[in-house]
Amino acid sequence: MNIWRRKIYEGFCSLDPIDRVILERLSNDIVDKLRFDNIIFYYSSFHYFYNLAMYNPISVILGDELSRLIYQMNIQINIMRSQIRHNLVNGSSEDKYFFEERGDEMLEGLQAIYNKLNGINEEVNALLYLLLNYSQTLIAYLYSKDKHYVEQVKRKLEHSIELIGKYSCKFRIFECGNTKLKMFIAQVYHQYDLLCENAKHLDSSLLEELKGCTVDEFISE
Repeated sequence: MNIWRRKIYEGFCSLDPIDRVILERLSNDIVDKLRFDNIIFYYSSFHYFYNLAMYNPISVILGDELSRLIYQMNIQINIMRSQIRHNLVNGSSEDKYFFEERGDEMLEGLQAIYNKLNGINEEVNALLYLLLNYSQTLIAYLYSKDKHYVEQVKRKLEHSIELIGKYSCKFRIFECGNTKLKMFIAQVYHQYDLLCENAKHLDSSLLEELKGCTVDEFISE
């Protein structure tokens, strides 16, 4: 565990019960504020991303609009992860959009970009970070108390992990110097492997590349 995370956790555990309840309520209020301020029109940025990726040539896709949508989707994915951690996923219509329709649209859009993109491009890293962020959120959900979307999440997580392997191998991510990205991939693969007990969907060639990566080094940075 990162030393600062450990210190925060130890500090939280040392609070008296009343202060802990107050802090938990404040944390829930912050998550609600983020959700209502940033989730507009039921994760519409996922749908716009799908349309951009599916119905345009790669020369049009790789522009400012793509960067803007990736930024918005990452914010909304992180908000959902906060909701998961605070046990605020309860089968609402917003939850349904995230775990069902919009997730499929995002993954199909990423597959379309993968098929259209031939050479290494600076947007590849941003797309991989998006996939990794999404995968971690799905993993967090599978460890949560809510069970409304377990089967849908398992299917999307499998697809997401496969795409991470495809992007990483096609665009030679492990030949670049982006250490944090490589460690992020190693971390997500490790989490998925633990969750699925030696999952058969992990890309064998990518696993060979990951042998030299230690997740602890990334976490401790």
